[in-house]
Amino acid sequence: MPSKILPRPLSQKNLNKKYQILALESKGRLDFTNERGKANLELLQKYYSAFSNLYGALMLKEAWELFSFAEKEITDKKQILKKDFFAFSEVARYESYDYYVLEIDELYEDEKRGNAGTRFIVNKKLYRKGYGRFSDYYRLAEEQMKRTLCALEREEVLSWAEPGNLWRSSEGRALKRFIKSLTVHQNSDNIDTNGVKIAGKRLTEFVFWHKDEIINYDYTKRVWVKAELKEYYDVTELEKTLRAIEWRLNSSVLYADVKRQIQYLFDDLDEVGVRLTKSQLKTLLKLYTNFSNNSRWWPLCGWKPVELYMQYKGNEGPTISFGQGLQKAFADGSIHKEELVEEMKKLGFQVIG
Repeated sequence: MPSKILPRPLSQKNLNKKYQILALESKGRLDFTNERGKANLELLQKYYSAFSNLYGALMLKEAWELFSFAEKEITDKKQILKKDFFAFSEVARYESYDYYVLEIDELYEDEKRGNAGTRFIVNKKLYRKGYGRFSDYYRLAEEQMKRTLCALEREEVLSWAEPGNLWRSSEGRALKRFIKSLTVHQNSDNIDTNGVKIAGKRLTEFVFWHKDEIINYDYTKRVWVKAELKEYYDVTELEKTLRAIEWRLNSSVLYADVKRQIQYLFDDLDEVGVRLTKSQLKTLLKLYTNFSNNSRWWPLCGWKPVELYMQYKGNEGPTISFGQGLQKAFADGSIHKEELVEEMKKLGFQVIG
């Protein structure tokens, strides 16, 4: 595993020096002191962020091809050159963004550092501290090798410049609105982090630590790691649920298919104390399936599953089995298994177990 120190944000004074060098090297095309140069810099900042949010990770030479496709007029008129696009990465490496710009040898220790085109934009969600810090990236990179990149038009690419674009789609808004409406069962004995019972409360109204979070926190001995974990876990259950959905959608391990995504969501809600009615269950299944199928996934190189559907037409549909939360509902009679099986078949799933 790589052990090199990653680039850290510079002070504004040192950043200004880098921007001055960039302005000189680009002959004013990337220069905050003139109107055109400032607009170009702001545009590149948006594209780097958009590529991070849309693909998770991307080599700069591929990013340039996508940029050229989306900004054909600008590149044809040579308002921004290929060398400008690459040169900007030297400054972006030392800015405080939601992504890293990494040299190839900072990701792969056996690789030799090449030109700027071999650098990578890597979303910071793919990084974890300690051993195996880029293991999530490696799995994603392996999965992405199976497909070509999805090239989008300018307007849609730039819509990804700000985080959270998954939830701004009509499908994302509908799913989020439904989850926001869920409440903890009235008979639940669960308590929040303040020791107050959460029965009857919506997911926006309390902070609840799941068993795996408690185990992680108790197992960790380092004080600074505990502080980071506490900050990460101390968010409302709605934010935690949406965060988990987004991660599972973009993960290349365990959850990279709809059946597992849905099963983990059901298990999370059950642990909190949410007991879905038959009607709610049907609604959630439809909303989640629609959301998943119409969202752009990192492992799919930015493609939506519906856009790739024709490649797999004629194959058997995905399979699904019922987790512990649903098995409890079957046992107490609150949900009829036979009816649910029929609903899942209508959605294209093969039910096992």
